[in-house]
Amino acid sequence: MSRDRFLPPASTVPLKRDAGRILCRMCRKRPAAASLGTYCSNFCLQEWLLRRDPQLVRAKLIERDNGICQQCGTDTKVWIGPKEKKPGFRAPGELRYTFEAHHRQAVIEGGGCCGLDGYATLCRPCHTRETVALAQRLAVSRHRRRTLSILEFLAGRPGQRAATLDELVLATGLQFRLCASGLGRWWRAVTSPFRCGAIRSCS
Repeated sequence: MSRDRFLPPASTVPLKRDAGRILCRMCRKRPAAASLGTYCSNFCLQEWLLRRDPQLVRAKLIERDNGICQQCGTDTKVWIGPKEKKPGFRAPGELRYTFEAHHRQAVIEGGGCCGLDGYATLCRPCHTRETVALAQRLAVSRHRRRTLSILEFLAGRPGQRAATLDELVLATGLQFRLCASGLGRWWRAVTSPFRCGAIRSCS
């Protein structure tokens, strides 16, 4: 699992040796074949290239899915006619694929540097919906972490007193704007468990 979208250049990855023999750069288990350089088989070579070259990923997805969205079944192939020719783009009469190579597990969630099984062919509307869903998950996760840190500070460590609002503002650098749009309701919701003694500590 990795948060890197692609593997680094091969020249930056140190080789592993066993009894003086260079092991495969990809699997790190079998000795490298002399005809393949630092890879033990064509499979390992292809797996390394898939994790390095986004254009190869798209080419393999075209072979596997033929440009069909795996969620809604939309055909993403577009035929470019003579009147749709744009300067420096493509020759007229060529086939263009408008799909997105979507990571089944988001890169930021550890789905980077994956093989072909980690990709899905999605049309642009489906990919947009997946991106929005990911942004919502990340926003909820950030909000949860911030809330837990505030609650932990308010509750105090075992053997310590709970923090006051002034200490919270001073320690965290938060600047509250007094407005009628929900500050009071938010503060009562956050501090109500401590006022009733329901939560002693979040540690």
